[in-house]
Amino acid sequence: RLLSIFGSVIALLGFAFGLLLVVLRLAFGPQWAAEGVFMLFAVLFMFIGAQFIGMGLLGEYIGRIYNDVRARPRYFIQRVVRQPETASKEEDRS
Repeated sequence: RLLSIFGSVIALLGFAFGLLLVVLRLAFGPQWAAEGVFMLFAVLFMFIGAQFIGMGLLGEYIGRIYNDVRARPRYFIQRVVRQPETASKEEDRS
């Protein structure tokens, strides 16, 4: 889960950085943005964030498979409670 959250944060920051770069490039012209190098970094951050999200989802999936495959019971029976047999059932048997 931590990788998914971390990846989401990185992807959102990369998207915000890219949006900011587009706005600043429109405002100040192409020379300000260092010929698009910073935009490459923004796109790179978005893809890295997407990879972290994918790794987090894959980790969740593998963890759930591991818990199912361990062959442990989902619950433990602490005690068995039985009703005492009534006299009528004992008479029917004889």
